[in-house]
Amino acid sequence: MEQKAEKKFTLCILGDAQSIHVQRICRFFVQKNVHLHLITFRPENIEGVTVHYFPVHSIKPEGGNISILRHLFSIRKLVRKLRPDAVYAIYATSYGLMGAFANVKPFVVHALGSDILVSPRRHFLYRWILRYVFKKAKAIFSFSDFITKTIIQMNVNPEKVKLAVLGIDSSLFYLRKDIQKQPFSIMSTRNFEEIYRVYALIPAIALLKERYPTLKVFIAGKGTQENKIRELVKQYQLEDQVTFLGHLSPEQLAEHLSETLVYVSLSASDGTSVSLLEAMACGCIPVVTNIPANSPWIQHEQNGFLVSSLEAQEIATYIEKAFFLPTEKLQKIQQMNYELVKTKGEFSSNMESVYQIIFENKTL
Repeated sequence: MEQKAEKKFTLCILGDAQSIHVQRICRFFVQKNVHLHLITFRPENIEGVTVHYFPVHSIKPEGGNISILRHLFSIRKLVRKLRPDAVYAIYATSYGLMGAFANVKPFVVHALGSDILVSPRRHFLYRWILRYVFKKAKAIFSFSDFITKTIIQMNVNPEKVKLAVLGIDSSLFYLRKDIQKQPFSIMSTRNFEEIYRVYALIPAIALLKERYPTLKVFIAGKGTQENKIRELVKQYQLEDQVTFLGHLSPEQLAEHLSETLVYVSLSASDGTSVSLLEAMACGCIPVVTNIPANSPWIQHEQNGFLVSSLEAQEIATYIEKAFFLPTEKLQKIQQMNYELVKTKGEFSSNMESVYQIIFENKTL
């Protein structure tokens, strides 16, 4: 019987076990035969990973999670006991602080979005935490070009900051030539939280319904605003147009995107939106907010549409423009977007660079 290869390195990750990004990163390192420990404030079983759970009352995406501070010394003690070859914090404020305070080298951190773009504006304490974390880090991985620029503006050595987009699995999300997309179909795949503003899509759908009664809208996701969004669908009498899909597996998501013509995201802020990259790879025409995170991927009216407000009429107008793109231009955009995402937004190739930086100069 063939013997299983021995583990190469031991890595301690600090991150939210319920985050899809953290789960994907963990699976990547497991496939690389790394002995993996995950320290988290929200537990989830991940195959091949030893999960260490430190309970807190609640974790809020918008910050204010001061209760985590009581675990500072316990986490430092555990990390040192594990004696990892490296420590990798995913999210620069909460988990970044824990990783930096453990003082185990090399330490690297991945900034995802709100930890850089939102939290530091709320309180000087977050700015202090980021300065401390970045000083301790061997490398800082950034989720987007805009986040990279923002980090460097914090007087961080540019050589420490590396772009690492947590992009798509190109074996699942790709341009399927054999699928006939429904012409009047829209898909939203953002979770039902205030920052993603899914509710703003509903009045725009009501305007489109008047002209296109066969319109189909698929909304995938979950979150605290689900009841609000469902009530709006009832209020505008859109039950026949809107289908709530709940949480989808990656395979189900890729199938739905491949059958849908237009993708809509009205998010107020993003790092790099993996949801957008998935939709682009599957040939959906993007209608998304005009925010810094989207500008590297979408050029207005060239390969998608950028919405400047939450006005229903503006959103509906750009969705309608996407519906009626000439066939030749539609196919050109689909191919352009697929190649762009495949080149810059492929998860495994970007994570390979992360792996090489983390374990640089390490020997077995």
